[in-house]
Amino acid sequence: MKLRIALVAALAVILALGACAVSLMIYRPTTTKIPAVFPAGPYSYSAPRVGTVVVASRTTNGNERQFFWTIDSPVVMNSTSCAEWVSGRGLAQQGAVFRVTDTGGVVRGLTITRNIWAGAFWVFDFHYWDTTTPGVFTMFNHSNLAAYLRRAPTYPLWFCARVTGREMQFVVWKAGTVRPAWGSISQGGSAVIPVAFGSAPGITGWYVGHLPDGTSAVFSGLSIDGVGSDTTAGLQSTHL
Repeated sequence: MKLRIALVAALAVILALGACAVSLMIYRPTTTKIPAVFPAGPYSYSAPRVGTVVVASRTTNGNERQFFWTIDSPVVMNSTSCAEWVSGRGLAQQGAVFRVTDTGGVVRGLTITRNIWAGAFWVFDFHYWDTTTPGVFTMFNHSNLAAYLRRAPTYPLWFCARVTGREMQFVVWKAGTVRPAWGSISQGGSAVIPVAFGSAPGITGWYVGHLPDGTSAVFSGLSIDGVGSDTTAGLQSTHL
């Protein structure tokens, strides 16, 4: 059965510039249906057609980060998240998120994201997130794909990532080319998850962040564990 982005939950981890204060906004499904768009803090989400989600930036400081996922995404240890990054502007950042948990207001998870620091868009970073820590996220590895990706952000770009046990992997490929095999070092990378990080099962989904004010990022071909998402059935949300 297709996953439905109509039942989307979005976690916004908003890091204010300078002081790095953290504000969490968690959106859970309700019976209140918003037909076209649901707001998620500084971002809003819409589904113009099957398999596609548009994340639009409203009034932001450009330093926001959000996780989003279908509410029927299972709680698991091992999972795969895929998407085509169709478009984005400036420092728009995309990725995948795994093992997301929210226990007593403490949010934890693992991500693989396209790097934006210093404009090194050909680097991909592995992070662990824990809102009880001062910095909120900790990078534990990265992969350099400079030989494959140009210096400017590549759009469109296909991205698949997975977590299996203590290993995280990803692969990328350009539109019209063949998807590489897991384990590729020219079009992908891997990392061993430190023992202290991400040891509990959680939700699988996608990551978006750093959208410049008034711009949007488009995701297409969204899937979890090889099952495509029906993104046109409407959107539901609630504010915590």
